[in-house]
Amino acid sequence: LQSFTLPNAAAPAVVGPQTRPLYALDFDDRTGTLWAIDDATRELGSLSTTDGSFTPTVTLTGVAVGETISGLGIAPRDGSFYLSTTNTGGASRLYRLDPATGAATLLGPITGYPWVVDVAVDCDGLIYGLDTSLDQIVTIDPSSGAPSLLGGTGVDAANLPQGLDFDGLQVGQLPEIPRQ
Repeated sequence: LQSFTLPNAAAPAVVGPQTRPLYALDFDDRTGTLWAIDDATRELGSLSTTDGSFTPTVTLTGVAVGETISGLGIAPRDGSFYLSTTNTGGASRLYRLDPATGAATLLGPITGYPWVVDVAVDCDGLIYGLDTSLDQIVTIDPSSGAPSLLGGTGVDAANLPQGLDFDGLQVGQLPEIPRQ
């Protein structure tokens, strides 16, 4: 696990080693917890921002066999957990996740976007997905998984580390910046 202070993203500091396949991570602004999912063990847990250690809390159920858990998005207002999956057949799906029980409920396929590798939820509860096979960003209906094209990324992200997130702030909550 690495961290950096913006705007200096080119000089990250190592927080601690991590050997688990944590493909899905998101920060819960309400609790201050960095959540992650180990795709191999299907465990949801917290990731320490102090030393990089992973503490499993629950094992996921309900995700289809053969699907890779690719993304995790937490709604900043109500704390709803969503996860995206991909499979070797080139299909992506959206699930709702109960973090207390680990139960994942399929909401639907993200039709037409085979490699949605991450999802993020904005302050209005809108879900966005990043498809790296098409290099496109889509909005995703939280009740059905139905996607709508938002636009292209302009970057070939197929072989790069990918992620998608919002800062969790709403208009009117932005910190005051002193002017000189």
